[in-house]
Amino acid sequence: MSRDHALDATRTFAIWFMILCHVARLIYKRGYQFALNEDIFPRMRPIFSKADVDGSNALNREEFSTIFHNSSESTISTIFNSCDANQDRLLSFKELIVENMRIPLRPSYMEFSLDIEPLCQALFMTMVGVSMLYSLNLTRKPERWNRSQFRRAGELYAIGFVFFIVQYGIQWPWMFVGHGILLSISSAIVLCVPLVRNVRFAYLTFFGLWTTLLTLNILDIRIGFINAGNGPFMPHVILAVFGVIAGGVLMKGNRTHQKWFVGVMAGFLLISLLQLDFMQYFIYPEDTSAPYGRRDYKATYEVLGSNGLEQIWGMIQGEELRSSVKTYYNYTATSIPLLMSLCTGVYLFFRTLGTLTEKMAPLWAIGRHSLGVYILHLILISLCTIVFGSLRPFESALEINMAFVVIVLICYGYAFFKEKNLGNR
Repeated sequence: MSRDHALDATRTFAIWFMILCHVARLIYKRGYQFALNEDIFPRMRPIFSKADVDGSNALNREEFSTIFHNSSESTISTIFNSCDANQDRLLSFKELIVENMRIPLRPSYMEFSLDIEPLCQALFMTMVGVSMLYSLNLTRKPERWNRSQFRRAGELYAIGFVFFIVQYGIQWPWMFVGHGILLSISSAIVLCVPLVRNVRFAYLTFFGLWTTLLTLNILDIRIGFINAGNGPFMPHVILAVFGVIAGGVLMKGNRTHQKWFVGVMAGFLLISLLQLDFMQYFIYPEDTSAPYGRRDYKATYEVLGSNGLEQIWGMIQGEELRSSVKTYYNYTATSIPLLMSLCTGVYLFFRTLGTLTEKMAPLWAIGRHSLGVYILHLILISLCTIVFGSLRPFESALEINMAFVVIVLICYGYAFFKEKNLGNR
């Protein structure tokens, strides 16, 4: 089987997307600019006074929610906690005004990328399934393929474990089941090894996992690692199983099966967009039991300082740790058909370009080495926080744009160096 440049291009697109989303978090969403918003004081005072039913000159959580009565519970909580600078669970008029005077700092393309970030994760996980099928077809020693895949899964789990310890420290049970996308990829590899050998079983596995996830979403049941938290099993691995199915059809299926598959994906896209607006698949639903959009899951960590190493050192010294709640979002079962069709569309887009995609092969270098590039970009993101001494070290759009460009260039340098070394062997 020859090199699939469309697959390399799709993985490259996913890498760009992932770097963009992670770099965007190195700057606050909004910053202060007082002079441009002087007229907001008289307009906000009557709204504040009306919500302040007990006349205390401060709003509690319930009073604040009346200002945003059309917003979801998670949105209200996010805004309230952001405005509550004193963290006293009361919101003064000054705190509310200061929050409303903030101006956007992130470039709009970064903000949009974060809004649709589940597509980035879906692309990664779908490509895991496709890549495993592709790898089996290319290997010269198929009898050793299973062993090499399980070894890779173990390596990814270990790398994710180390990253978690450095970032968050000793957190039970999250240091074992909360590594993020690396844990998802590791889990997907273990599950998909037998499915790649017999693609027909992938259909049954996909249907079983998807219906289970849909049931949990409808019942609003959230279980850490299973369908909620950082890198949950079901939402991510379902897409990897879909990747096995898609790869089996698009790479090995006959022309008729391929046409049917593309037609079904187009149908999923059309039905999804008829049911909901595109962005509604990536936001929090008003009705918390609605099986679409994003879901929050809160995990409590015991922290000290700005990273896991400081927390571990504090534990050794016997210092008192403080509790910190970290919120993760997870996409739900009804967003998966849309994500499936979008992932298929990205791959088919590059595939339909034909020889042009092949001629642009150097541009897809980071896609050919996506795993190494992914780990490298995490290291570079961490270095930004360590070197500048802050979790959000950048203060302007120029700085954040430069960081994005520099990290992408370093990743390309790594990929080209890797290819040069492999070519010399």
